[in-house]
Amino acid sequence: MKYLLRAEDVADDPEFLVALMKADSDKDVYPDSEEDSVYVPERVMERILGVGSAYNLQFTKHAPNNHSDRWAYSYAQLEWIIDELGFLQSLLNDQLLNDYLSKILGLAAKARHKLNELELIFEGP
Repeated sequence: MKYLLRAEDVADDPEFLVALMKADSDKDVYPDSEEDSVYVPERVMERILGVGSAYNLQFTKHAPNNHSDRWAYSYAQLEWIIDELGFLQSLLNDQLLNDYLSKILGLAAKARHKLNELELIFEGP
């Protein structure tokens, strides 16, 4: 389908960082391990945020207007983040977006197993 992105279409896109960080980490600190992060091409993240916004989901309301600023979801917010991203994944017939949603959901689930120790951060290019 001509409207779907392919991995090769976004290979050179600037990337959003989605990562697990210790709660209340400084904004200039980054994950030590690649297994605690995923880099999402900008156009993929824009579509995820756009569809989430169209459904009036909470996770999009937490994103700053300037997506290059870092924003974080605390342990308490992870439950509804997981629900909302899972809802998006169930709606979309877009393999590339769903692959990235799966990776983000995996990070969020990992953070949920560490009571109040980790938060899920997003930071745009």
